[in-house]
Amino acid sequence: MVEGWQRAGDPSPFERGASWEDPGLLRALDVRPDDDVLVFEPSGDDALTLAARGARSVRAVVPDAGAAALVELKRAAARELPALSIRSFLGLGHFGRRVWFYHYLRPGLPPETRTWGDRHEGLVREGLLTQGALERGLAELRERVLPLTVGRGAVAALLAARDLDTQRAVVHAQWRGLRWRAAAAVALPRLARLAGAAPGDGHAHLQALLERVPLAHSPFAHALLTGEWREADEAGTWRAPDVLAALKPQVATLRVAVGARAAALSEPDAASVVVLGRAPLSAVEGAALLRALRPEGRVLGWGPPPAGLRVDDTIASLDRGVFPGRPWIGTRP
Repeated sequence: MVEGWQRAGDPSPFERGASWEDPGLLRALDVRPDDDVLVFEPSGDDALTLAARGARSVRAVVPDAGAAALVELKRAAARELPALSIRSFLGLGHFGRRVWFYHYLRPGLPPETRTWGDRHEGLVREGLLTQGALERGLAELRERVLPLTVGRGAVAALLAARDLDTQRAVVHAQWRGLRWRAAAAVALPRLARLAGAAPGDGHAHLQALLERVPLAHSPFAHALLTGEWREADEAGTWRAPDVLAALKPQVATLRVAVGARAAALSEPDAASVVVLGRAPLSAVEGAALLRALRPEGRVLGWGPPPAGLRVDDTIASLDRGVFPGRPWIGTRP
């Protein structure tokens, strides 16, 4: 049933091409002009979105050179290109111009990014947002697993549902079979790990999402099922035209660093806003976070929050993401 699934874990030069977290969670951080922001999200999307919100500085800490090159390419695109051209360059628009856009941006890129881009021009041609390990895993689910377990007709019926009651009826009739449940037990925990999320009960989470959130209001479920990010679904992200207009004068405030989370949190009073990512904090990281976060600083995280923060976990009701987890915002007293 899931023959070929191992290809979902084929090596990729970066973990994910796009952020799969709801931008509404970033809005809840209430970033201000005197904020210095530290972001642990390897696609760079959350860092760019927070830079557009007017932060004084944003530092994107990514795990490796491939992720750093991806963020630098996005930063250059945000600085130099209009919204429709950015979509095309990243793989969401016209196929034929992606490499042309890369060479247009190339002179302004850091030397190491030019070297990386020249070596991975094929990935640029395919569309960078589709080439992360996570996106390749989602494509495997969409193209090989779903047709065998729920059928293409079930996917089409779900996307065609005009209201939530119709959508629920489709889910109950076509998305609860044994074949889908068996495949989901293998596929969804693997995808959760690729997304940096705790595996949890991904099947129950996705079923609940499809029954309570209309697909018209869930860009993540739509992208998972179709492989396409609709322009309307980018509202609130840095690629949206209004956010991009705010980002262009701010893009120089973004810096990119390669390193581990523990090392980046080692500097006292380093940030007033932190986006932790989904990996649970170790005890050492939790203590470091409290030292790195300034008084009244805010942090967005998943998993158990460290002691010493005032925690608001009601923002979980805002989350339309497809991966299980309960987000929270903590404030250092």
